Amino acid sequence: ETWHRPPPGRSVMAPMMSKPHGVHKFGGTSVQSSAAMHQVRDIVERVAGEHEGFPVCVVVSAMGGKPKVTDLLIDTVTAAVANDLDRSKAIIQQIRVKHLEAIDQMMPGVEHETERVRLVAELEADLADILHLLRAVGLMRSADKKLVGVISGYGEQWSARMMTALLNATKTPPAAAGNWVYLDARSVLVVGDDSMATGVSIEWDESSSRLNAFVERHPGASFVATGFIASTKEGGITTLGRDGSDYSASVFARLFEAEEVTIWTDVSGVLSADPRVVPDAYVLPEVSYNEAAELAHFGAKVVHPKTMQPALARLDWRPDARSIPIFIRNTFAPKDRGTRIFETSSLTTADREVCGVSVMKDMCLLNIQGRGMVGIPGVSSRLFNTLHSLSINVTAIAQASSEQSISVAVLAADGPKAQEALREIFRPELTAGHIEDVQLEENVAILAVVGDGMSHRPGVAGKVMGALGQAGVNIRAIAQGCNETNITTMVDGNHSLRALRAVHAAFLSNLTISVGVVARSQAVADELLGAFARGASQSEERFGLKSKVAAILHMPSTTSSPAAASPGPGGRMLFCKAKSAINLDQWKEDLSSSPDKADLAQFKEAMLDADAPVRVIIDASDCQEVAEKHGEWLGAGLHVVTNNTLALTGSMDAYRQLFKQRAETGARYVYGTAYGDRLPVASTVTTLVSSGDTVRIVEGVLSASVSFVLSKMCPPAHSQDKSVPFSQAVREGMESGLFEQDPRDDLSGQHSAKQLLCLGRDLGYEFDLEHIATDGLFTGQSLAGASPAQVEEMMRAHDQALEAKVAAAQAKGCVLRFLATLKHDEATPLTPTATLRLTEIPASHPFAALNGSCIAVSLLTDEHADQPLVISGAISLTSCVNALYSDLIRAARTLDTRARDRGPVLGSP
Repeated sequence: ETWHRPPPGRSVMAPMMSKPHGVHKFGGTSVQSSAAMHQVRDIVERVAGEHEGFPVCVVVSAMGGKPKVTDLLIDTVTAAVANDLDRSKAIIQQIRVKHLEAIDQMMPGVEHETERVRLVAELEADLADILHLLRAVGLMRSADKKLVGVISGYGEQWSARMMTALLNATKTPPAAAGNWVYLDARSVLVVGDDSMATGVSIEWDESSSRLNAFVERHPGASFVATGFIASTKEGGITTLGRDGSDYSASVFARLFEAEEVTIWTDVSGVLSADPRVVPDAYVLPEVSYNEAAELAHFGAKVVHPKTMQPALARLDWRPDARSIPIFIRNTFAPKDRGTRIFETSSLTTADREVCGVSVMKDMCLLNIQGRGMVGIPGVSSRLFNTLHSLSINVTAIAQASSEQSISVAVLAADGPKAQEALREIFRPELTAGHIEDVQLEENVAILAVVGDGMSHRPGVAGKVMGALGQAGVNIRAIAQGCNETNITTMVDGNHSLRALRAVHAAFLSNLTISVGVVARSQAVADELLGAFARGASQSEERFGLKSKVAAILHMPSTTSSPAAASPGPGGRMLFCKAKSAINLDQWKEDLSSSPDKADLAQFKEAMLDADAPVRVIIDASDCQEVAEKHGEWLGAGLHVVTNNTLALTGSMDAYRQLFKQRAETGARYVYGTAYGDRLPVASTVTTLVSSGDTVRIVEGVLSASVSFVLSKMCPPAHSQDKSVPFSQAVREGMESGLFEQDPRDDLSGQHSAKQLLCLGRDLGYEFDLEHIATDGLFTGQSLAGASPAQVEEMMRAHDQALEAKVAAAQAKGCVLRFLATLKHDEATPLTPTATLRLTEIPASHPFAALNGSCIAVSLLTDEHADQPLVISGAISLTSCVNALYSDLIRAARTLDTRARDRGPVLGSP
């Protein structure tokens, strides 16, 4: 159990049983209606049972809901300032109706008539007082801050009176005898000077004295106190400012020397991120005061930093004080355990680096730069004094150690006037050229990464920057406090959600991959998207990876005629637009009805707009137009997984440019299935080359379709199959879905030549397709669009000649295989000898046993000179597509250090 309460014990300031064990604050949503207040009553009863014998202190806000009572009260002042008293009266009537409805529903029946009459009378008297004040505001056409505070503070009084009445009427423990007492905070909480920039200051000694006197007048009572409001030393009415009710609760907890303070709200605790934009966000069981303050500052829905001040022992006015834990819990899900906010401990540092990530949007960045700033004192002072004079708050600061530039982040609305004022104050330096300019960068977001565990732990900042870089998010400025609890980065506002999700995934949750699929046919798309459905659960559970399909593009083959396109939509595109992902249960219907024709530029923009941390395009087409976009996609930071050999078999100049673009962005380019299909040929080649070994000879049967045809015509010795004619074997291969959309690509050797070229270039050779001597089985007209039966008929003319070759090979104890060879030549070290031809293979050769749609590659190297490495296996459409999905997961795992550690362990089942 990682969540514990502090050990019991109280000071001798008050008897153990006379003061509450805890203070429980309920916000506006918790008391927004009669039903909500009854929910509060149930919670109070449960709390009283957990701490039997102790009184309870409840602090309430004004009624919430839409609209909030406090907002309505402020609106009455706004209308009065405009001399629109009728509007003020209408709002007052709205307030009256809201409270009267709650009172009637909360305590129905004759037995509560007296209490209802009293509450209504107090409400009407207060509304009459407010109306008198508003008439004065209307006459003066202005209202100062104190008057607004007086009027806006009535809401807490009404809700506290109503809650007190409800608890007494229902005899709620621990004051079952009706001893719940309404505590007007103005009678006990005294504040000092409220003109300080940091807000009001509590007069602790005076407030403590008054509260003790109040408790002594009500022995054994429990209390319902008003939040938000207090009084001045002179006896005037004031408020505690923003989030004043939460602040009131922690102040009362300190004055009561309570064991804990609980903020009951509409969320179940402090979340690791905003769940509206990060679906994997979760409630943190334990957060330190420092972490909570940092998260709150940057917009997280936690508690206001000043709420935690009274809970801190180091800020208490008594030397023997101890810190008070703050719990955040959900009124509407009271069984949720919530979050405990307390001192930094091993619970907040040992097992985690980061506790939460938050983002502030609608910001801008002011940059002052110039060589004349170096070593000149007073520049920063003039900058901040100018912003202070305009009441502009600075959210983040970044300065280069060279002193040549300083950047500050402010609200977007304050940017233009700040820029104008700073240009004026630094006009002499601008004129002299000492300062180059005061630049304003708009549409900036601030990303805050928070955690006590970052302190003295190397590599955290690098992990943050790495996550942002992998997500394609550029950093404009960086700031970090000396306590190492916060790393702040300023990023482009358009990339804020992607940045948030990327960093959250790097530290706190699974990595989400947004995938765009380009398929040459509906059959390929169907298999590939099916792989997503089949592999989703294991990828998430085993590797911490979640993939979602953001776009689907159907691009028919470059070489196929219109008639060759497979059944289904052709040349169309589907992307998620406003949705988070495409619904894979109905993608076929959605693609068929999509009004969007295939548009590679629009497809790219859809992928760039995806807010997932990692964006990957899977190109399962054989389209030249798509292949030519690989470099552009890589240059834009999009990762590419492909088996489209056209991108890798163009000119050497185009090949070099492709990998240059990959190197410049760091985007992954995974093409292991471009040769070898699902077999680990590419990875083996990479391992050999990186180890310094030299591959002398490569032999391969690279086409599964041609291998199928030849094993049908010339079965291996161990097979019981009978030989069939060439034409029949081709038809059976087509019916099995083994051929390209134009079977001529396979039969002519063109497809195998491209695979051999890819393999050779990975070995470091610099050569082109024309360097490969190819002698195919069929080099006639295109077969695109022809049916299996039509192709069989066209191939009959070749049966006799090939049958003779089969017989000749078998007479020698050999089999026929379409063999690819690549030999290293010391005379031309960058250009190998490469061939593709029908070859007689002896029975002792490892390729002689190939049967069906098996392919194989043999690698003879300096280190494997006596016994070559042989990789072989059967290939199908399903296996090829599964290999693409596997490459996607493998690539994503290299992008996420947390996912890399979740794979299978050697020796595990």
